Amino acid sequence: MFRLGIVGTDNTHAYQYAGFINGWREDVPIPVRLPSGEPVPAMYEWAQVLREFTNDGSLPGFQRSSQARVTRLWSGQPEDADLLRNACGIDVICDSPEEVARDVDAVLVLSEDPAEHLRHAETALRAGLPTYVDKPMAPDRDTAEKIFAMAREYGAPCFTGSSLRYSEELRSFRQYALARVGTFRGMYVQVPIDNRLYGLHAIEMIDMFLGSDVVRVSGVRSRCRQTVCLEYTDGRTATYETLGYLARPCQNLVINGTHHDVTTQIHGIGLIPADFVHAVLRMLTTREDLPSERAALRFIDIRAAAEEALRTGTPQTIDRAETRS
Repeated sequence: MFRLGIVGTDNTHAYQYAGFINGWREDVPIPVRLPSGEPVPAMYEWAQVLREFTNDGSLPGFQRSSQARVTRLWSGQPEDADLLRNACGIDVICDSPEEVARDVDAVLVLSEDPAEHLRHAETALRAGLPTYVDKPMAPDRDTAEKIFAMAREYGAPCFTGSSLRYSEELRSFRQYALARVGTFRGMYVQVPIDNRLYGLHAIEMIDMFLGSDVVRVSGVRSRCRQTVCLEYTDGRTATYETLGYLARPCQNLVINGTHHDVTTQIHGIGLIPADFVHAVLRMLTTREDLPSERAALRFIDIRAAAEEALRTGTPQTIDRAETRS
């Protein structure tokens, strides 16, 4: 049995990981609110996938293929810890993030605040444990570099990333776009919430089509909309918007090519986390195909430049121009 520890429940992600891996008892309702009390029923479309695809509450093949189980959990919200213990059969509720790294084979740092991720990951990294750190990995590049430096020092495989990169729906659309439009020339993306939390989703999706050799970032902020323009070394551009008023979390994409334009909406809110949990389990257990440190730092650079451009209204230049990650 591959034993997993989870740090943090202050967003929906701990519910998803524990539910897909351990299963979720039929007699325990799946919440339709965040721990803060904010109602977000659309965020729990994953719960419908969890129930529809299985008889026992776990996606087919998850437990059988990986023999993984969440066995330890820490939460800053005691009521959340009790919920997940009852719903998912988690053995040990820990008194601190540090205790999660005991008697496990890997750790998932799922706390929402990126400023806490270094502290929450430190014990696992020092123990040499494979560690996934939720996006955004860190509030800035320097902190992310400290996380990766600690991982290298103690031989701990460590990675982060957007769940959208592993969406089968998005990967299939990319293959369709490659065949349909010719060379990618530009892109427009809409994602929900705000740049601080969801900008990395947009940046990683853009990277899948255009790469990340961005040299200039501009931004405009309004009450419920943040618009960011990325300019590339070869003159191509991509624009993404974070929309605070979206009634449900979805991602809209327009791809501009030399021959045609194509568009899609990635709406599999239930299947996206399922695909991602499966991918993370595979990477933790095999320690193979981990997203690169260089790519993660590059995305942090772009997001930070976007934040500054949105804050000041002044375009930002990125000096670290790199090729496609």
